[in-house]
Amino acid sequence: MKENLLSDPYDFFERVEETIKELVIKKERNSQKPVNHHYVPRSFQERFGGPNSSLFAYIFKSKKIHANAQPSRIGSVPHLYTLPNDDGSSDVKVEHFFGVLEDRSAPIIEKVIKQDRLTEEERFWLCFFWGASFCRSHHMIRSARHLIGDLQSYSLRQRYFSLEKTRHLLGLEPPEDPSITAEEVFKLVHSNEYEVAGDANSVLPMVLNLIPEISQFLWLSCVVVLKAPKTKSFVTGDSPVVLLPMDQWRPVGFGLPGVARVMPLSWDTCLISYSPGRGVINAIADREQVRQINLAIAGDAHEFILGKSQKLLESIVDATGAKNRVWKSSFSVSR
Repeated sequence: MKENLLSDPYDFFERVEETIKELVIKKERNSQKPVNHHYVPRSFQERFGGPNSSLFAYIFKSKKIHANAQPSRIGSVPHLYTLPNDDGSSDVKVEHFFGVLEDRSAPIIEKVIKQDRLTEEERFWLCFFWGASFCRSHHMIRSARHLIGDLQSYSLRQRYFSLEKTRHLLGLEPPEDPSITAEEVFKLVHSNEYEVAGDANSVLPMVLNLIPEISQFLWLSCVVVLKAPKTKSFVTGDSPVVLLPMDQWRPVGFGLPGVARVMPLSWDTCLISYSPGRGVINAIADREQVRQINLAIAGDAHEFILGKSQKLLESIVDATGAKNRVWKSSFSVSR
């Protein structure tokens, strides 16, 4: 993998094997431009259904558990990955990229679930899908936009730090509306009556450019494939990758020591990256491990939680207070 800093919105494509670039090109030849972009793939969601394909979903918007959940309608946002071309038309290259990544990783995920041996190349693509799942979530993109907006708000408050300074700046650059007073500008800037969001066209490439580094970190770690014991099952949600500190006093960060990077792959299989190393280890989870992972997934969810039984979802929704949760950015600027 290259180590160069990236600037172009699509440079992160160059950080993967040449084969995937060829697949993206083939995908682009299809004139179809999808509108609804799944940040949690439909095929991925389906793996959390029961033996009879029953899939239950807790939807935060309705505050209800729905039977016979339809992955085609869950976990998507219109034009989430769309970027504009120079001529103003829609560029769906990012959506095509994720489409071919899902196609590439699907058979590898099936091998992991069956606990078949992986080649190094297959382990790489598994980690790339894992890293992409962490970076591409709607929650991550919203949080990044919130952070950029928060920084801009902080900058405004620093710029207009006093009424006297505000009067001075407005004297240098009068507002278009001459009736606006310095007092009104100062009060608004230092109030909580407005919210600034980062521009999606600049935030999206910034977030996606994290994928290669995150994926490489996972590839250079020891991967544990954790199987759920009988009668227990894993869930997933709109943030399918969670970070778990090994003890409650540790700071949480993707690359920090003592932090487990966790991603359930199906109702009975979960990936965990603990520490630097190579290879794949198979293990059986105990009941408490499954419970803690499910609580972490549900605790990070803000849009939906998926599982194979209504009883399971009822239990974790109640335990995590999901019905009273309001979305909150993962990032904030200290004032």
